[in-house]
Amino acid sequence: VWLAKASKSEMIGRVSRFLALLNVARVYGLLPVRTTKKEFSFLTSSARTTPKPRVTKLARDNYSDATEHFVTLSKPLGIILEEIDEEDSSKGVRISKIDSTGNTAATCKAKMTDICQGDKIVAVNGELCTDLDFECVMEKIISAPDKVSLTLGRPVGNVAVCWQNGVCVSCQPGEYFGNVAAEAMYPIEYSCRSGSCGTCEQAISVDGGKTRYIRPCSSKVPNGPSLILVLPTDRYGGG
Repeated sequence: VWLAKASKSEMIGRVSRFLALLNVARVYGLLPVRTTKKEFSFLTSSARTTPKPRVTKLARDNYSDATEHFVTLSKPLGIILEEIDEEDSSKGVRISKIDSTGNTAATCKAKMTDICQGDKIVAVNGELCTDLDFECVMEKIISAPDKVSLTLGRPVGNVAVCWQNGVCVSCQPGEYFGNVAAEAMYPIEYSCRSGSCGTCEQAISVDGGKTRYIRPCSSKVPNGPSLILVLPTDRYGGG
C-alpha cells in the first residue's frame, strides 16, 4: 500500500529513503524484523512431556494499561525495533530483540536495569512517540546525542525476567521459563524436560528476595512479581 499509492517518482524517492534508513539502522544496532512465537519455542523437541503454554504472545501486548520507566543508553543501542501492529503503524514501536553483546544488555547486567524485549518506546529524549511508526521512531533515535534517554512502557501485570546474558523479556505469568529463556537466546541444557532430573535448574531472585530454584522445562513465571533475576548457580552443574 505504501508504494502502490505513489507515483513513479515518489516510489523511487521512498524506496531510496527506506534503503538509506535501513543502512543507518545497521550502523546503530537497529534493524526491523518480524518474528513469530514458533521461532522462540523450546517445546519442539519430542522429548518434551509437559503441555505447551497456553499464554500467547498477544496477551503481553495490552499497552493501553502500562507502567512507564526511564532509561539512558549509549549508542549503538544494540536493540532491534518492530511496529507493534503490522496493520496499524499508529500503535507504535516496541523492542523486539536485545543483542546480548550490545550496550543495552551491558547496561542491564551492570545496573540490573530491566530494559525488556517487548517494552514499548513511549518517548525519545522527552519527545513522545507512542503513535509513531518505525521510521519516525528510528529517526528520533538516530538524530539523538550519543546518550539516548528512553521512556519505556510495559503492560501492567507483565513480569520482567532478566537472564545472565543481559537480555530481559517482558512476559506474562504462566509462561514457561524455558520459552522465555529461548526468546532471550539464553542457552540452557535440558535432559528429561519434565522437571525430574534437575539438569536445567536455575537460581532466581524474585523482586530482590531470597534465592530460590526453578526448572525451566516445567516451571512457570509466577503471578505477582515485577522483576525476576536469573542468578548463577552451581547446583546440578548449572551455569
